[in-house]
Amino acid sequence: YSSFRYELTPWLKYGEEENVVAVKVDNSAQPNSRWYSGSGIYRNVWLVKTEKVHVGQWGVTVVPDGLQRVDVVTTVENCSTKEATVFVTTEIFELDFHGNKAGQRAKGLQAPRNVIAMFVAPGASQSQKEVQMSTEPLRPWSLEQPNRYVAVTKLEVDGKIVDEVETPFGLRSIQFTKDNGFLLNGERVPINGVCNHHDLGALGSAINVRALR
Repeated sequence: YSSFRYELTPWLKYGEEENVVAVKVDNSAQPNSRWYSGSGIYRNVWLVKTEKVHVGQWGVTVVPDGLQRVDVVTTVENCSTKEATVFVTTEIFELDFHGNKAGQRAKGLQAPRNVIAMFVAPGASQSQKEVQMSTEPLRPWSLEQPNRYVAVTKLEVDGKIVDEVETPFGLRSIQFTKDNGFLLNGERVPINGVCNHHDLGALGSAINVRALR
């Protein structure tokens, strides 16, 4: 389940011929255990197209500090041959329970939005932290009320929006205590579950409900 990403730009032939991108898994060079490990591709494969100046892979980190401050760290990559002046803006919106943007900014968050100027050297990446302050507490995520937000980060270069990234997040506190078990937002929550491995031995990795039971 390791996620990985390759930069394809040097090998693409623009306008010359059809490009074929093949993604394969080959684990024949390593020893296997327990008959058959079921190796393969289990998640989506994405072809990501960006401008030369863009938000890096997993380049937006949202770190809540209590319920009235959110730190947003953005990493910008510059794959061009000259220094780029990049203006970074972030807005935070509420999400509905289906994960769709509710269309309004999170209540109490600063307005107007912050604009941060970054100077990124050619072939380099740079990170910058932005602080979003709220005048009233944001709503924490819980089992009963799964409140979530989304940070919308935009990069502007030479008056043009070159990238936009949405980063969903929620705010919660978790604790494991020796006397009171697991606490979510300070309240005890029993944990129920199973140890569900992706492994059915010689039956392979395709889900077999009867064998799993």
